[in-house]
Amino acid sequence: MKKYSILGFLIIYLVWHMAAYYLHNELLVPYPHNVFLRLLSFFKTKDFYIDLFSTISKIILGFIISTIIGIPFGILSGLSEKFFKIFRPTLMIIQSSPVVSYIAIAMLWFGIGFYTPVFVSFMVVFPIVVLNISEGIKSTDKKLLEMAKVFEIPDKKILTKIYIPSLVPFLKSTLNLISGNLWKAVVIGEFLAGERGIGVGLSFSKIALDTEGVFAYSVLLAILGLSSEKLLKNLSHLKRKDRGKIPHIKNSINIKKERNLQNIIIEDLNKQFDGNVILQGFNITFYHNKINIMLGESGIGKTTILNLIAELLKPDKGVIIKKGKIGYIFQDDRLIPWLTVYENLELVNEKIDTEELEKLLEFLNLSKDVLLMYPDELSGGMKKRINILRAIVYEPDIILMDEAFSSLDISTKYKVMNELLNIQKERLYTIVMVTHDPFEVSVLGEIVYILKEKPIKIHKKFEFRESYKRNSEENHHILYEINKILLA
Repeated sequence: MKKYSILGFLIIYLVWHMAAYYLHNELLVPYPHNVFLRLLSFFKTKDFYIDLFSTISKIILGFIISTIIGIPFGILSGLSEKFFKIFRPTLMIIQSSPVVSYIAIAMLWFGIGFYTPVFVSFMVVFPIVVLNISEGIKSTDKKLLEMAKVFEIPDKKILTKIYIPSLVPFLKSTLNLISGNLWKAVVIGEFLAGERGIGVGLSFSKIALDTEGVFAYSVLLAILGLSSEKLLKNLSHLKRKDRGKIPHIKNSINIKKERNLQNIIIEDLNKQFDGNVILQGFNITFYHNKINIMLGESGIGKTTILNLIAELLKPDKGVIIKKGKIGYIFQDDRLIPWLTVYENLELVNEKIDTEELEKLLEFLNLSKDVLLMYPDELSGGMKKRINILRAIVYEPDIILMDEAFSSLDISTKYKVMNELLNIQKERLYTIVMVTHDPFEVSVLGEIVYILKEKPIKIHKKFEFRESYKRNSEENHHILYEINKILLA
C-alpha cells in the first residue's frame, strides 16, 4: 500500500514540475523544489510557530465544543424519534448553508479574530457528530435491549454498558470524517476573518501575489490534514480494556426459598402481526416448580408466547396471570460482547455471591477462569452455559427458555441439559420452555404441551414425573410416546 502511495506522490510531483516547466511563469505555477524550500523556511521564523499554534488551538477548541454539544444531541436524537424530527430541520439548515454564511454571521457577532474560525468549525462539524451518534444509537442491537428489559437493568446502566459502547464504531467514523473538515473550516475562517493562523498567512501571500508562498501554505495544510487524519485513525483503534478482577462478595442466596407458588395462567389470549393471527382465544397453564415445555414446529408462534409472558410484547386481548421475577435463556445467548463473562453476570445482579457463583460454575462444568473471558473467546457450549448461568444468578422465580439448546451438537446438548437438571433439582424454578426437538422433551419435560396449527392450539398434553428423578428407560419411553403423536 505504501509503495503505491509513494508512486502516487511522485506522479503528482512530476506533473507539477512539467506544468511549471512548460508554463514557465512562476506567478502561475512555481517549481515544486522552490515551494518546498519556501516551506522549510517557514520553520525558521518565530511567527510561523505562533500561527501554527493559533490554528491548532482553534481546531482543538472547535473539536471539543462540537463533541461536547454534539454527542448529547446525537444520543437524544437516537433515543427519541420525536426529538430527532423536531431537531432535524435545524441540522438541515446548518448543513445546507454555505460556509461563507457562517463567516458573515460570526464576523457580525465576534468580529475579526480568534472566535470566528472556531464558530465556523463548530457549524461544519456539529451536524456530522449529531447524525453519526444518532445513527449509532439507532443501530444498537435490539436483542441486547430486550435482554436488558427482561432482566430489569436500570436505564443508567443500559446507557453506559450497552448504548455508549455500541457507539464506538460510529465514533471512529466520526473522527475520520471530521479530521479533514476541521482543518478546512478553521483555515477558511482564518483566511477570510482571522487575525493570526495558517489561513491568515495564506491570505497575506495571496494579497502579495506571492504564488510560491500560497503553494507552500497549501502543501503545509495538506500535510497537516493528512497527519491529523492519520493520528485520529490511530487513536480510534482502541484496545480491549483490562479484564479486571473478580471481587469476593458474600451475599448468601436462600436456595430453599419458596419460588413462585403460583401457576402461570394464560386466558383468552389474542395476538397478531400485520394481520397474521398467531394466537386467538388461547388458554394454557404452566405449573409452578415444574419444567413446562411447549413442543411444536418452528414458526408457529411458540416464542411469541414466551415474549408475551416476559412483557417484550403486549397482547391484543387476554390475560396473563403470573407472579415473580423472570429470567430468560435466549436462543441466541445475547451476551454483551465488550463485557467479560463476569461483567455480563454482574449486570443482572450486582451482589453475586462469590461462593454461590463458584458452585454454579461447578454444576455447569465451567472453570473459574471463564469469568474473565470475553464472549468471543467462548465456544458455543460455553456460551449456552453462561446464558443459563446469567438467568440463574438473576435469582428468578420463573425461567423462560427459547430453543435454548438448538445450536448445540447432541453430545453437548445432553451434558448441558443434565447440568440444568442438577440445578433444577436444588432450586425448583418454574420453567417454561419451547422446543421442536422431542429429545429435549424426553430429558427435561414434566408438563408437555404439543402445539399445532396457526392460530396455535393445544393438540395434546402430557404430565410426567420430575425429570431429575427419571432414569434413561423412562426417558426413552417418553421419547417414543412423543414421536408417536408427532408422526401420527
